[in-house]
Amino acid sequence: MEIINNVRENRQVTVPAELLASLIQTAEQALWKREWAARDNGLAVPECVTRRQAVVNQARALLKNNTHENN
Repeated sequence: MEIINNVRENRQVTVPAELLASLIQTAEQALWKREWAARDNGLAVPECVTRRQAVVNQARALLKNNTHENN
């Protein structure tokens, strides 16, 4: 809970790139389940899934850009 409170207060936190990559992958896997369940049943992908996937994509892009800058 301390890290969550820290992020809320400061809006910024430093985490190792490997941890962030793992969290991104876990988030994507959780979203895929809901996305493909909707698609398999001929339903529209829920807007909340689309919105969360956009956040995951943004995090992945930031990680990729930061990794390239540090190499």
